[in-house]
Amino acid sequence: MKKAANILLLVGAIMAICSAVGYLIGAIVYGVLASPALTEFVIKGLQEGSIDSSFPGTAEEQAVLIQAMFVTLAVVFGCLVLTSAASVVFSFKARNTGNKVLIILALVFSVLSSTIVGAVGAVFGLIKGDTIE
Repeated sequence: MKKAANILLLVGAIMAICSAVGYLIGAIVYGVLASPALTEFVIKGLQEGSIDSSFPGTAEEQAVLIQAMFVTLAVVFGCLVLTSAASVVFSFKARNTGNKVLIILALVFSVLSSTIVGAVGAVFGLIKGDTIE
């Protein structure tokens, strides 16, 4: 069980690195799309029909709602970057030290960042009963 927990925590940490990079790219893209510099671009797209929206109101009101949605997505992706980074740190630390507190933190942040492999590795580390080395 110790070997399986070690391997799964390593794979979970690597997956969390990949997801953190993806979430960071998503946060940057949505942050740029939410910038006030692109408001006119969104309004023009709504008026010309290249951007479709089901929001009621004028093109300006729809652009405000669309950009508010982009801001919300940028914040959500930013939070996911932080939870993924914490998952990476705690997974590597729990793998190296085998401390129960670090294993529990690795479990919590793996679940929060949707890195299920790391969560399974942390559960295996807890089931074992001893510290993992």
